[in-house]
Amino acid sequence: MDECGIRGPTNNWFKNYLTNRKISTIISQVVGKEADVDSGVPTGSVYGPVGYIMYVNTVSNVVHNCKVFMYADDMCLVYASKDITEVQKCIQGDFENISKWAHDNGIILNLQKTKCMHIHSPYNRNAKCVKNEDLTVIGHTYECMHRNKFNCNCKRLDYVDKFKYLGLTIDKNFNWRIHINDICNRLRSVLSKFYQLKNVLNKKTLKIVYFALADSLMSYGLLVYGRTFITYLRDIKDIQIRLIKFLVSKNIKDNCNKDYDKLFSICKIIPIDKKVEYLIGLEYYYNEKYKVNVKNKYNTHRVRENKLVLPKITNYYGKRTSKYLVAKVFNKIDLLREKVKISKGALKKKLKNIIQDC
Repeated sequence: MDECGIRGPTNNWFKNYLTNRKISTIISQVVGKEADVDSGVPTGSVYGPVGYIMYVNTVSNVVHNCKVFMYADDMCLVYASKDITEVQKCIQGDFENISKWAHDNGIILNLQKTKCMHIHSPYNRNAKCVKNEDLTVIGHTYECMHRNKFNCNCKRLDYVDKFKYLGLTIDKNFNWRIHINDICNRLRSVLSKFYQLKNVLNKKTLKIVYFALADSLMSYGLLVYGRTFITYLRDIKDIQIRLIKFLVSKNIKDNCNKDYDKLFSICKIIPIDKKVEYLIGLEYYYNEKYKVNVKNKYNTHRVRENKLVLPKITNYYGKRTSKYLVAKVFNKIDLLREKVKISKGALKKKLKNIIQDC
């Protein structure tokens, strides 16, 4: 905590809170002998998760080659290269450094839950020739490294084609097909519940249930997986339309028979594909990164309206990058014409109106 900047009386308060603690077991009103607690934090405490994050905060200092992403007790190492041998060498080195750090700090790594994934384009012939059996990252124990890997019997880490990380299923081609299939299956489960609730709840309450069960499910991680193919998002949108049909009367539904997209405007609900644009606008409105204004010596239409430069992209993967999407979305919704920044509440309201009218 001192390394994180928590010092003085505050540090002493936490020290007093965590020291001289006792623990005992009670079974059938029989109290066991008290024992000293010399590690860990009280279960269920507000301090617990924050204290753990502070405790493992320095582990990133031993990662020298890879990019490291940490959230609570999850850690992800990412390294990109055209040379698969270089990738293995760099990941192996950083993983061994983390293993040593964990041992020195009294933390046990779960090697059975540690997985490796070779992420590549499905159109890259060289990458497709590399099989999982050809990839080797060894999960060396501290004892093995202590004897300089002599007579090493440590197992290689498992290689997988997909992995669920923080609620998002990442696949080896990063096209999000598997994750979207999972969302569709869960939305169909919600749809079956709506069939049962339509005769019990009124339309207003059903809309509340929709946002609680369906919209929350679609929105989680949408800023990330929403950059996939538009055809994949249409699978979710089809189920979304089936859900919002329950939120309107039969007459309205019949009037929209030839164009169910009108239901989104009537229910004031943003369709899944446009919600991606809404989230990008919300995320990057106050962030100047990726915003390059059009500049030339003439006072053209694009200069007057404060348009952004749209970078040249040669493939679909480039169209998923923030550099391209931010410029494309902001040029479409035309939100940067007024150079005066607005509050976040007003921004949400204005964005919803613009997106629904697009």
